[in-house]
Amino acid sequence: MSFTDEEAAYLRENPMGRLATVAPDGSPDVVPVAVEFDGAYLWVGGGSAVTRTRKFRNVAAGGEKVALVVDDTVSFAPFTARGIRIYGAAEQPFERVGMVGPGVYMRIAPTVSWSWNMAGEPVGETWYATRRAHHGRHGRPRRRERTDQSSTMPTTAPGSPPAWAARAPPGRHTPERPRVRL
Repeated sequence: MSFTDEEAAYLRENPMGRLATVAPDGSPDVVPVAVEFDGAYLWVGGGSAVTRTRKFRNVAAGGEKVALVVDDTVSFAPFTARGIRIYGAAEQPFERVGMVGPGVYMRIAPTVSWSWNMAGEPVGETWYATRRAHHGRHGRPRRRERTDQSSTMPTTAPGSPPAWAARAPPGRHTPERPRVRL
């Protein structure tokens, strides 16, 4: 499997996440969900009424590409966050007994994932390094893993505009040039 032992344990110990799907008209939808990880697939679902939810309707209409985030905040002082973002392919529903009981569940096969701070360390001078993994069929590795060590949190002096404002092209909305709604 492409998830490390630490990532797999994290997914099993943190059963809440947010699932994003796309409607046929291109509208995004993101909802909190209970997530179950079986070592290869992620399962989302519940009772029989779950098939009438937007997330299941979006997948049934052909929107099989989904995104899932499972994360938590260990501490606010000092700030400590960790999590896993997963892109995957959702399959049509299965009847099974899952973590919330018997019902209908969609199975998500991960295709790529990014994890950060599985050790639960406080943030320091730089932002957390990200581990990226490509998953093949049934969670087996497809490509080599890559760890991004260059992730840094932009810092600015107190009272100065945020770093993103300096990168805004001329004429775009910035703190100095707010958007005006008519």
